[in-house]
Amino acid sequence: MTMNGNPTHREKAEENVREHGTQHPETLLAAIMEEVGEISRAYLDATYFDEADPGDLDEEIDDLAALLVQLRWSVEDHPMAFEPFPTAEEIEERRGLGSGTDETDAVDVGLRQSKSDRSWTKDVLEIIEDLDNPPREAVIEKAEGGGIDEETAEHALSRLKEQGHIVKDSRNNLRRV
Repeated sequence: MTMNGNPTHREKAEENVREHGTQHPETLLAAIMEEVGEISRAYLDATYFDEADPGDLDEEIDDLAALLVQLRWSVEDHPMAFEPFPTAEEIEERRGLGSGTDETDAVDVGLRQSKSDRSWTKDVLEIIEDLDNPPREAVIEKAEGGGIDEETAEHALSRLKEQGHIVKDSRNNLRRV
């Protein structure tokens, strides 16, 4: 505890881990970006609007500092660290070993997706495999023909690319990694 009785940033980070569990760096980076936005809002409110609570800015900065401590833990060898997301190679190694459970599906196509998101993502990945290195537009078109709207298909493609499951080749076609 600090002299004013507030928890240190490390203590706040430990509290976050107890409350939310350990988190991947990618998740923490998203939370950090959200917190930066909240700091910006709190600063602007405190600077330009009379109804702002001056303590909001301090609280948001403390929250950000705790998230930064968690990020440090998550990227170094620390007892509070979390295992990194699997690489494309690790996913390939695990493929075929699954039990068909949601947990296996989550490892296969990405964590923190709803069951329907995972299903659409798998469907889009299968379309890419079936069409053998298709252009993006062909994947979207076939997905729409299969009942997946364009926005959902685009979202699935973005997730697959972010997670390293697909890449664009030199002709700008999609290829499974």
